[in-house]
Amino acid sequence: MKFCAILRNYPKDTPGGAEYQAYLIARGLGKRGHEVHYVAHSSTETSTTQDDGIIIHRMEKPGNRNIVKRLRSIDPDTCYFRLATDLPLLARVKRHINSTFVYNVSRNIKCESLFAGGPYRDSESLARRLFNTGRYAVYRALLRVPDHVFAQNKRQRQLLHDNHGIESTLVGNGHAVPEGEIDKESPPIVLWLSNLKSIKNPNLFLEVADQCQDLSCKFC
Repeated sequence: MKFCAILRNYPKDTPGGAEYQAYLIARGLGKRGHEVHYVAHSSTETSTTQDDGIIIHRMEKPGNRNIVKRLRSIDPDTCYFRLATDLPLLARVKRHINSTFVYNVSRNIKCESLFAGGPYRDSESLARRLFNTGRYAVYRALLRVPDHVFAQNKRQRQLLHDNHGIESTLVGNGHAVPEGEIDKESPPIVLWLSNLKSIKNPNLFLEVADQCQDLSCKFC
C-alpha cells in the first residue's frame, strides 16, 4: 500500500499532537513494508527528504492546485487527513485523484451538530462568534466527504452517529512504548503537556492542582 498523510507541518519541524499522531501511523506502516509519504503543505521551505522511512514533501505556501499536483505525482492508495481546516482541501483533492480518503477526528467539537458553533472566548465579539459558527458548520458538513472517518473515543463515535449519521471507526491516540527502565521522580510530577488555548481547558488543570495541595506531588 502507498500511504500519504497530509497535514500542515512535519512534527519534527513544528511540534503538534495531530502531526505527531500522523507521524506515528506513517512510521508504523513504513516498518510493515508499506511505502509512506507525508505532505507538509505549510512548511518554511520546499524540499523532499526522508526520515524514519517516511518520504517527506515539504511545501511552502503551495496553494491547493500545487498540493493536488503533488498528490497526483505520489499517486497514493490512501490519503490521511486530520485537521478540520484541511477538510476543504480533502474535498478538492478527492475530485482529482483516485484514492481512499481517511479523516481522523481530533476534537469532540468537530462532531457536534452542524450549527453548534466553534471554539471562541467569551470576550470575542458577536461577529467573530457568528464567523466561527459558519466556519465549523462547513467543516462538519464536509465530514461526509471522506470514505472513512476515525474517531478517538466512544463519545466522538456517538456524536458522529447522532448528529451526522456517520458510522466511524474507533482509533485512539497512541505512543511508542519507551525502551529500558523508567526512573520516576519522587515526589511524582503531574505534567500539563499542551498549549494554553481555552479549548484545552488549562483552568481545569489549575483546579486539580489546587484541590491536591495536601498530596505529595508536583504540578507543572
